[in-house]
Amino acid sequence: MWDLDANLFDKHLKFLKENESLIKAEGLINNIPESGVLITFDDGRKDFFETAAPILMEHEVPFSLFVITNFLGSKDYISLNMLKELSTFQYASIGSHSMNHKRLTE
Repeated sequence: MWDLDANLFDKHLKFLKENESLIKAEGLINNIPESGVLITFDDGRKDFFETAAPILMEHEVPFSLFVITNFLGSKDYISLNMLKELSTFQYASIGSHSMNHKRLTE
């Protein structure tokens, strides 16, 4: 698993916000910009909710979260209530990563 320290993540977001056009996924439906950054997260792990989401919200940075729907509420994954809370953030886009995260190479 790849981890990024919260302080470094905060610095990355500040840099991106100052230097790039940050895009919300829904904005791509009608308008494809020439450049910009779309921030995405896969799986829906609890550490996203506990660490990354508060920093994204603090900086009002748009992001997309793609959850493994059958993992919601299991040991290391966000609960349905957490997902509902994230959905109230105006800069959040939520989608499905898959139902079970099957390894397609097997």
